[in-house]
Amino acid sequence: MLATCLHFLRGTPYIYQGEEIGMTNVRFPTLADYRNIETINFHRDALESGFTLEKIMAGIYAKSRDNARTPMQWSG
Repeated sequence: MLATCLHFLRGTPYIYQGEEIGMTNVRFPTLADYRNIETINFHRDALESGFTLEKIMAGIYAKSRDNARTPMQWSG
């Protein structure tokens, strides 16, 4: 329904990495499960800067590109 409203607005509709189907971000349990080099570098830099593991993983959960690299989420 929301995607339909988006397409009726003026301008060019922009759909990005699964937003049109409501996919949720993945929460891998460890850093070893992430394959994106930016995520790995962010983790290293944040540890060196003194951030806690909880804050680092919260940032990774929200911004990692690996969120777009997961299989389609089916509900049944």
